Amino acid sequence: MWYWLSRLEGAFFLVPFLIYASLRHITYHTRCLDCSRRLFNFELLHGGLCEKCLKERLRINPAGVYALRSETGVSPVNYGENHLYETVARRVRGGRVIDIGCGRAPLLSRLSPEGRELHGIDIAGEALRVTKSRYPGINFYLGDIRSLPFKADTFDYLVCIEALEHIEKNEVAYECFRTLKPGGTALFTVPNGKGISGREPEHLRLFSFQSLVDLLEGAGFKVISGRRFGLYIPFITRLSGTLATILNRDLPLSHPLNVSLPEWLATHFFVECRKPTRQSYAAR
Repeated sequence: MWYWLSRLEGAFFLVPFLIYASLRHITYHTRCLDCSRRLFNFELLHGGLCEKCLKERLRINPAGVYALRSETGVSPVNYGENHLYETVARRVRGGRVIDIGCGRAPLLSRLSPEGRELHGIDIAGEALRVTKSRYPGINFYLGDIRSLPFKADTFDYLVCIEALEHIEKNEVAYECFRTLKPGGTALFTVPNGKGISGREPEHLRLFSFQSLVDLLEGAGFKVISGRRFGLYIPFITRLSGTLATILNRDLPLSHPLNVSLPEWLATHFFVECRKPTRQSYAAR
């Protein structure tokens, strides 16, 4: 249901986008740059790749989703994800904090540096260049999140927002576990694989809440809590989010409402984990 609603919304906003793009002289493509298939989703027009070709490019370089967006002209800033950052930011305490796949630091910029040492890593060099100049008090690294350039047991808090669904294998979860200190906290979000955000073309994995928990527990984490959240209002949320991106500012209803819901209605899943201490392992 949600997949076809997303397709319908993408076609519904096609003509308004074409008018806006023509007035603002924004580059767009009516056919896929790789296979010449005609594009009917306004978000795909901007990027110039059909769903199939976008997935193929990401399979070749799955960690490069932000780099690919920059290459095709799609802004890495997404005003529709503010409900995610709000949910996660409230749970981050002091110590050394790392944001895995930080992009333009929408999460790190919400955290006070007082009592914290803030770090972020991402594959998109252009996004990091802009972000470094904007937030000089945060340490940023260019790198592949499938092989983190940090020693084991480094961070007190680890945040991974909307990254696991872009990687087909399990390397990221294991790398997160390795670099987190024993007793440290890890916070993860992914889109609901059956929800409105789950079947976006750049998502190479579709998660249920249980499959996310299974992945994290398989990597060694102990799951502390989780929630299914994000109320999406058809057409209204998409329209407001699109206007927010055009105007470069947040707007009412430009992101799903930050409320807990049954899984079939939720847009996202949030899980808080801990890395067991060595004493916990010894007690087993």
